[in-house]
Amino acid sequence: MTVKYLSNSIPATLNYISLDAPYDPSPKLSPYPSYAGNEVGNCQTGLNTRIRRYVFRPDDIVSTTFIANIALDEGATCDDTFAYFSDELGYGLIAYSWEQNRSWRFSHSYFFPDPLVGDFNIAGLNFQWGAEGIFGITTSPRGADGYRTLFFSPLSSNTEFSVSTRILRDESKVKGSYKDFKVVGLRGPDTHTTSKVMDDTGVQLFNLIDQNAIGCWRSTLPHKPQNIAVVDKDDVGLVFPCDVKIDDQRNVWVISDRMPVFLEAELDYSDINFRIFTAPLDTLLQGTVCEAPQQVLQQVVGPRIVPQTLSIYDSNRALPVAPLNTPTLYNPSPRPELISSYRQQVIRHPFSPKGQSYVHFTKQSTTPYTASGVSKSLRNTPYWLKKHYEVFEQ
Repeated sequence: MTVKYLSNSIPATLNYISLDAPYDPSPKLSPYPSYAGNEVGNCQTGLNTRIRRYVFRPDDIVSTTFIANIALDEGATCDDTFAYFSDELGYGLIAYSWEQNRSWRFSHSYFFPDPLVGDFNIAGLNFQWGAEGIFGITTSPRGADGYRTLFFSPLSSNTEFSVSTRILRDESKVKGSYKDFKVVGLRGPDTHTTSKVMDDTGVQLFNLIDQNAIGCWRSTLPHKPQNIAVVDKDDVGLVFPCDVKIDDQRNVWVISDRMPVFLEAELDYSDINFRIFTAPLDTLLQGTVCEAPQQVLQQVVGPRIVPQTLSIYDSNRALPVAPLNTPTLYNPSPRPELISSYRQQVIRHPFSPKGQSYVHFTKQSTTPYTASGVSKSLRNTPYWLKKHYEVFEQ
């Protein structure tokens, strides 16, 4: 875990906790890779093998530069990887290409704080962080055009912004790309955030530092308060949940550190002030607007046969024959006679209207004939023996 270097009393900014060690409700942090590797200003010492060291160009930084977050943009190959750095107090965004081993800086008014929402209330403390600019950044899954979208927001803001990595990957776009940056939408009041992450399905998680909570938004939905949900809230444990990440097993990891209390008041060192939380992402999203839509499989069935009470009349003699929904069939003749050699089938004919059916009578060694009272259109087809029968609905 990282620890912000806020004073000389911080011995290591990169640390780890051994999960194999005996349970301790307040375990000690071990510096990674060592104390020497965390020495301020010493970038040469450490047990890790350095792959590459890169120093930003003078054009990439300003006198107030403060790098707040890093987002990765992995392409089709390892070499085709970019890193984006949010410059919180310099109000800029730095892009770095691994393949080119070169960086460049974007400037935009969307990187600046919103002067209307610089007031904060956290852990019973009221204070103003009105100068805090672009802070939380994250990349989306790759889109149909092969590029990701970088989502970002200033700390002193309730608004979400975005830009395609197609723009950020192109150094020539540093100038003249103002309109390529977009306003995504508003989260609503008291939604300052410093950290965000997006999973492979397009669900974004972010900390809600005013609410001691973690929020979510599914990027297929419009970005507005109705589509923002709280997946977890804890007024003790989640006071300033400073970072949120999702691992390859879709587990969410959150670190809280009570930083406003440290900066604006005084920490109680007899209490637990730093916490690490983890939970399955799908469990957190369950029951919220961010939950994955249910895949509804509709059973495909054939035409519905609707029982109908029909009577067949001989048009010449007006002699009623038993209704078609009875199991007994009578011969349409002057003398009713049970005909056991007839069989009744409810079928559909390709000429009949959609969803309607007729009854097919077949007598052995005779030509089949049909009858239907559902549709008048059938009466004009060769299959309607109008001169012998008429059908009436009851």
